Amino acid sequence: LKEVEVVTGEEEESNVLHATAKLYLFDSDNQTWIEKGQGLCRLNDMTASESDSFQSRLIMRTQGSLRVILNTPIWCGMTVERASPKSVRISAIVEEEGVKVFLIMSNPKDSENLLRAIEWRVQRLKAAEESQPKGEERGSEKRKADSTDYEAVGKKSR
Repeated sequence: LKEVEVVTGEEEESNVLHATAKLYLFDSDNQTWIEKGQGLCRLNDMTASESDSFQSRLIMRTQGSLRVILNTPIWCGMTVERASPKSVRISAIVEEEGVKVFLIMSNPKDSENLLRAIEWRVQRLKAAEESQPKGEERGSEKRKADSTDYEAVGKKSR
């Protein structure tokens, strides 16, 4: 048999922290926690050529099959809190469903390390957002139209 190269999508990232953990998703309809799986939880930093941009993501894969059960960016509005000595509760972005609440259970030492690492990244992103000038907050904001824009539209429609 030939050796097959496995491409995970994490090749351009540096792993900051990894721990074996169990992942639970909060079901708001039934007010219960649903177990998503057990596996390796990894906190990765994206290597960017620009020194001022900083991005991280939290990814978790199940043991054995390596199925992705959590893949969320770390963002400035993310909620991170200790639920118990062995668990960390986070808000995470799920692709089609929006923001969901997850519980990551691990041993107390790994749980503490994960909590501190995510909190530090969230604080750093908040500080970067606050230091950004107001006009540059969103690149997709519409600019104000001046009178020459209206004249150009009027000429095209005639």
